[in-house]
Amino acid sequence: MKSQKMGSMILLIGILFAIFSFAYSQSDEDVSRFSIYPDDKISYTSIQPGFPTTPDFTMGTIQGDSYYGFGSYVNYVQFNVSLVSTFSKEGNTSSQATWNQYSSTPVSPFSTAVTANRVYTMSIGSLYRVKKGDITSMETTDFVNDEKYNPLISTLNGGTTFGNDVFFLASKTSTSGSVLIHIDDLATGTFGTTSYTEIPLDAAINNPTSITTDQKKGLAFIGDSDGDILVFDMVAKQKVAIYSNTSIPNLRSSGVVDPDRQLLYICGQQGAGTYNTQVDIFHYTTTSITLLENFLLGGSLCAAVGIDLEGGQLFFSTSQISGSQLTGTDVNGGNQGSLVDYIEFAQSVSLNVDSKSKAISLFYPNNFFYGSYKSICPSDCSGRGRCDYGVCICDFNYIGQGCEEELCLNLNNCTDLAHGKCENGFCYCTDTWEGSECQVRRCNNSCSGRGICNTSNYTCECDSGFMGDSCNDLVPPPPCTYYTDSESCLSRTTCGWCEVDGLCKEGDRYGPFEGFCRTWFFDTNVETGVIALAIIFIAFVGILYIIDIGTTVPIDIKRAKDYAEENKSGQFPKATHEEASILWWRDQRSHKAWTFMDQFQLISLVSHIGVVFPSRFISFTEYLDWSNLGIPLPPSINPPQIWSVPSGWSSNTARTILSMAQYENSLGSGDLYLLPNILFWFGLLIGVFLGPLLLAYAIISFMESLIHWKEVVANRFIHVLVRILTFSYIGVLIAASFAMVTPLHDYRIIIPGAIIFVLYGIGLPIAIWFLLAVPEARLHNPTFKQRFGCLYVHYKPKTDHRFVVFMFIKRFIMAVIVGILSFKPMTSYPLSGSDLAVPIVQVVVIDLALIGYAALLFIRKPYFDHYQLWLEYLLTAINIVTVSLSLTHIKSPSAAGELIACLIQALALVACIAAYIVAWLQMRSTFIKKVKQYLCCCCKSSKSSGEIDLSKK
Repeated sequence: MKSQKMGSMILLIGILFAIFSFAYSQSDEDVSRFSIYPDDKISYTSIQPGFPTTPDFTMGTIQGDSYYGFGSYVNYVQFNVSLVSTFSKEGNTSSQATWNQYSSTPVSPFSTAVTANRVYTMSIGSLYRVKKGDITSMETTDFVNDEKYNPLISTLNGGTTFGNDVFFLASKTSTSGSVLIHIDDLATGTFGTTSYTEIPLDAAINNPTSITTDQKKGLAFIGDSDGDILVFDMVAKQKVAIYSNTSIPNLRSSGVVDPDRQLLYICGQQGAGTYNTQVDIFHYTTTSITLLENFLLGGSLCAAVGIDLEGGQLFFSTSQISGSQLTGTDVNGGNQGSLVDYIEFAQSVSLNVDSKSKAISLFYPNNFFYGSYKSICPSDCSGRGRCDYGVCICDFNYIGQGCEEELCLNLNNCTDLAHGKCENGFCYCTDTWEGSECQVRRCNNSCSGRGICNTSNYTCECDSGFMGDSCNDLVPPPPCTYYTDSESCLSRTTCGWCEVDGLCKEGDRYGPFEGFCRTWFFDTNVETGVIALAIIFIAFVGILYIIDIGTTVPIDIKRAKDYAEENKSGQFPKATHEEASILWWRDQRSHKAWTFMDQFQLISLVSHIGVVFPSRFISFTEYLDWSNLGIPLPPSINPPQIWSVPSGWSSNTARTILSMAQYENSLGSGDLYLLPNILFWFGLLIGVFLGPLLLAYAIISFMESLIHWKEVVANRFIHVLVRILTFSYIGVLIAASFAMVTPLHDYRIIIPGAIIFVLYGIGLPIAIWFLLAVPEARLHNPTFKQRFGCLYVHYKPKTDHRFVVFMFIKRFIMAVIVGILSFKPMTSYPLSGSDLAVPIVQVVVIDLALIGYAALLFIRKPYFDHYQLWLEYLLTAINIVTVSLSLTHIKSPSAAGELIACLIQALALVACIAAYIVAWLQMRSTFIKKVKQYLCCCCKSSKSSGEIDLSKK
């Protein structure tokens, strides 16, 4: 049962959706076909006394240029149909309409007819006539033997005229016989029972329902309730032919004829109780009638039909449950369009079509409407022809379905096909002809304005720098190697300047097509702004580290004395509260400097994301790549560059890869030697900093007087090693990750890369986690703190001293995603498909790592120093924005993205320095005291010179 209900519900929804879709589609057609609006109605307004202000004209007919509307009592109105457009502006008929009476007593007419002289009406038992405009000439007569006649269905008019003959269609109430009542309008004498004659119709006609006439041939087409049609000769007053219906199961209603083509269009209700109308198309002669085809309309009972004999359109006013509907079609029933907004609830009375102005008028009992309709010819023949039954008959010199194309008959058809072609009335000449008719010979394209035409043979003598048949080609420029200075080299769009070699080479923004260049300029020469910005960044971090290293020496001397005291007394001297505070703030200050270094490393890492960064940005990051050990090898030991080149590729496309190519290009290394390059500097870094400490340790071991320095040097050795491992983590891990996935597929690089990835990339954070898994007392031990304090002293010791591991996890994710997804080679640019996803994935993963790290910061708040916590919040937000801005370069370099990234990184620089200074001020160090004393001395000298001390006021 439930499934049946569900099925019924789905069916109902489907039906409603279909109705809505139909209505919507019809609405579009409504707008494009008609301009009739239900709100713009025209009322029948009389200013003549004695006539009703709210008439009800249930019958209507058009005679010549006039419309006659008949009321259900004694009145009728007459006006010229050409005035309807004027009525539509005023909203009523005003004084332009003539009001009259057709009877002196109230009647209910069901048929009307109008001749040149009189107006006729017919009721169930009487006939009425009156001369136009003469109310005193009213005449009436009952039928013979008080005969009664049945009216036609609904409000269809059963009256018509042909010349001076008046005909009324009816069926007798007494015998149910169908008759045609005939009246001679020119007959003299009293209007009475002898003034009319009954013409019996064929017995096959049962209850006549409509009459349609061909005024040219004098034929009337009488339809009945069974769908039969009788052809009646109104001249001979006799039957011509009859059509016996087999298709329409119900009554015939209104129709219209095309007298020139001898076609009859007549409606029939498709079935009892249905709201579908079938329109039959007949061909007729003076002796026959033949059904040709039919089509369907929405609605029932065609109350009125009109035809545009020039444009070939039919118009039907049909009835729906909700009111009257207007539908337009072509003469075959196609190209249908309807007004979905029903005009009136009542049934229409008459319909008039003006083929010249494409105007249409719809008449109803209480008011009428005026509007226009569109031609069904394409573009209404563009105003260059006439529409003949849906086909454009174009004017002279125009062709096309809509007469849209102008010929060149007036231009000699462009002389010859070899001279030019005609397009919309203009001749478009070939390169060797000109003139309005392409009749004048010329050189090819008139030498493009870059040469002289030799008229003896019509060839071009090109100006300097140009060549070709039409001087349209540039003389090929010399190769890039021809240029010997950067300015002239960079003026060529395909050349770049290699600063190191001092050579001009073919290339693009990524570097030369062949070979390598460590300092490469493309489009623009070296920019001093880039160098100045890099110098500022490096200078600031250098100053911070010089201060940090310089203040380390006094601390080590103090610790050596403490170790000597410990050897004597057996107890390590305990620092005072002030000494401990200074040391703690010094550690915080040192951490700010290393935080600044982290920003260097992130900027360098961002430059490896697979997008098209501006060359200016790449030039800037080259000065920061050293922070990730990205330093070119010395020329004396620079190895050969081995790149991963797919089979079938030429050498100049082997370098068409994104940021990893830029990185390798700046280092002068290929795929095979990128990791060795990084490891070389990693080893050199260890040797430079740890070698002297190791040598000092060995020397001190043999000197008894300096034995207390042995512990200090050992501690410093381990401290520096930890710093180097932390500093080198990102650079080594990027190179190791890339080594494992490079298309080179060489075991000489894959195996070392995998080993380093596991031992260094994964092993170091794990080792630190277990190293710091010690009791809190151990964390405060002077020796342990001097060796590993850089990993935890800035965190809360009881709860978050191992938080540094999460920092390594963040670095691990960023370095690995950049190294592994440094895809290459790339076959085409701009990126598409899976290649386009690579930089997006890189950015998303890095952003997620940064966001996750920020969330941990917010949850744990691991720092004792609140300044450091807020600095981390700010830098993380800046780095998320910087990484996200990489996507602005995904299709082409973005100046806006570059500018915003530079501005916010400058803000990061200022924030780091500010935090460094705050930490320094908190130390209350000797240096700060001396600065204060100096300033105080200056203040005293100022006072002694006669200045007023405002502080005492």
